[in-house]
Amino acid sequence: TQEHLTASPGDVDIQGLQNRMKTEQRPGQGTVRTEEQEGIEQPWTVKRRGDGDLYIRRVGNDAGKVFRKRQGPNDLAITFNQEALLPDYMYYTLQSLYPQLNARKLGTAQQAIKIRDVDEIITGHFAKE
Repeated sequence: TQEHLTASPGDVDIQGLQNRMKTEQRPGQGTVRTEEQEGIEQPWTVKRRGDGDLYIRRVGNDAGKVFRKRQGPNDLAITFNQEALLPDYMYYTLQSLYPQLNARKLGTAQQAIKIRDVDEIITGHFAKE
């Protein structure tokens, strides 16, 4: 039988991520923590195309909203290393992070969030625990 573990923020090995984090000033957002991309292995992958465990609305008024099934062609697919993070756990975690994701949307007519925004919000969530 396969053992299923539920991950909590303390279970994800984020120490290496924290050591590689830097801060930068962003207009309207103040100081935010961002990651340096080299050498970081996150237990999730966000991409624009393809299948995922969950999907995040990228464009529109509800940008940042999480779904279990793709709702449209502009949704971001997010896949998890299930040895570290279970999709069910992350579904509810991302629902709780929706206000932060939605606040990152940029643009006037077509507001959108970026893959980097999703990565930063999730990393920030686990880094502060």
